[in-house]
Amino acid sequence: MAVVNLKAAQITAADAGQLVNAAQAGGQVESFVGITALANGDSIASTYRLARIPSNARMSALSVFCTAITSGAADVGLYQTAANGGAVVDADFFIAAQTIAAASPGLNVIGGNLLAPANREKRIWEALGLAADPLRNYDVVLTLTAATTAAGTAGIEGTYTI
Repeated sequence: MAVVNLKAAQITAADAGQLVNAAQAGGQVESFVGITALANGDSIASTYRLARIPSNARMSALSVFCTAITSGAADVGLYQTAANGGAVVDADFFIAAQTIAAASPGLNVIGGNLLAPANREKRIWEALGLAADPLRNYDVVLTLTAATTAAGTAGIEGTYTI
């Protein structure tokens, strides 16, 4: 094997005197938390809009927490804001069918393709596969994939860099 000396993209840019993407190095860290009540019998496809993030955010953590709801599961994804029509962008962008049946103080749900090594530096718009930043906000939404059988509280908490 050969000895190699490699640099991350932001180090290469800095060494060349170029601006470094703030989402990858030296950016501002932001956080959010959103909580909602779920009722016994909330059905599949019910949505709970819990936070709003900008398209240029680079997510570093997102967790789902809940009280014991006995049964239930939810996707965590992105929807357009009401001002942009409110439509689903990617219902399971962060995770698909996460159980919310048992009480949980917080389970990191950012994973899969979004945080694969090749995608860790990507901002939301890049991870969505867009050609350019649409310069808009997205709602982070819990969408039930299994109905609830008890009332409870659920929420999300996250951090991102811009």
